[in-house]
Amino acid sequence: MGNSYDVLTTDPGASLATLAECEQRFAGVLADIVGTDHVSVDSHFFDDLGADSMLMARFCARVRKQADLPSVSMPDVYKNPTVRKLAAALTNDALTADPRDDPATLAKCEQRFAEVLADIVGTDHVSVDSHFFDDLGADSMLMARFCARVRKQADLPSVSMPDVYKNPTIRKLAAALTNDALTADPRDDPATLAKCEQRFA
Repeated sequence: MGNSYDVLTTDPGASLATLAECEQRFAGVLADIVGTDHVSVDSHFFDDLGADSMLMARFCARVRKQADLPSVSMPDVYKNPTVRKLAAALTNDALTADPRDDPATLAKCEQRFAEVLADIVGTDHVSVDSHFFDDLGADSMLMARFCARVRKQADLPSVSMPDVYKNPTIRKLAAALTNDALTADPRDDPATLAKCEQRFA
C-alpha cells in the first residue's frame, strides 16, 4: 500500500443497493426493448417474455452503452435468463474483483477511519500506521467507542473489537475490512437483498 490516501470500499449494504439498482436498470432497458411498461426481475427472457436472440442482442448492445452498468454478453443472457440472475452474476463479478484494482476506495476508508479515531482520541491527526495501543495510548474502552461510531456510518465497513486487536493500525484495519466487503457475495444476506429490492420496486 502507498502512503497517500489513494484509497472507500462498498460495505455489504451499499453493494446490495448497487445490485438492486442494476436489476432495476436492466429491467427498464428490457421493458423498453420488448415494448412493455414493466418487466419482472424473475421473468424468464425467452419462456415468459417471448424474447428471441435478436431481441436479447439488442438488449446487450443497449446495456453496453450505459457506462455505469456492467457489460452484458449473449452467453451471460443464456446462462442467467432472468434480470435477477443476470444482475447478481454480473455485480458479483465486479464485487469479487481484486480490491487493489480500486485503490481510491481503500484510501478513502483509511482517511475516514483516521478522522473518526482522531476525534475520539482528541487529536487533529492520526497516522494510518500508528499502533492504536502502543503509539496512540488507546485502551479497549476507547476503541469500543471507535467501533460504535464507525458502525453508525452507513458507507463504512463495520468494525468489531476482534478486528481492532487483529489489525491494530488504520492501514491494516482498512485493508482487512475493505477486502472482506469487496469479496462478500451479496446473495449471502437474502433478507437485506429483499429489502433493497423492495425499496427499488
